[in-house]
Amino acid sequence: MPQVPKGDTGEVGPQGVAGPKGDKGDPGETGPQGVAGPKGDKGDPGETGPQGVAGPKGDKGDPGEVGPQGVAGPKGDKGDPGEVGPQGVAGPKGDKGDPGAAGAKGEQGEQGQAGRDGKDGETPKVKIERDEAKKETKLTFYLDKNGNSQFDEATDEVLGTFVIKRWRNRT
Repeated sequence: MPQVPKGDTGEVGPQGVAGPKGDKGDPGETGPQGVAGPKGDKGDPGETGPQGVAGPKGDKGDPGEVGPQGVAGPKGDKGDPGEVGPQGVAGPKGDKGDPGAAGAKGEQGEQGQAGRDGKDGETPKVKIERDEAKKETKLTFYLDKNGNSQFDEATDEVLGTFVIKRWRNRT
């Protein structure tokens, strides 16, 4: 047959009837991983599986709290006496004992010297000051010049001052 030159392409015709389904093709390559979807609701718990094999023994734990005191048991038999212990340390000194009996009366002493005359018939007064911290008492003898029956250092005349020390309380 002789060759004829090829003409222009014609218009597309109507869609034809679908042909029979072809054979399943080979699987394609795995595509890249997609973006993670939203987290789903928590599912129901599954069934409990069988008990597993016991594991190795663990380390010893810390001691627990002390329990309550138990009821006292019956009294036991009397034991044998123990050995004598060493001598203990001396204890504190005991209280002072009662005073002894009064001694015999001594002989009368000699007459003392005559006292000097008083000062213009005035009667001296005494101011008493106790200091418990120092365990002493201070006596101040004075003439009450302003007549108020109280010691006034600025106006009264001091005749003498004495301090009496106490060594212990008599209570």
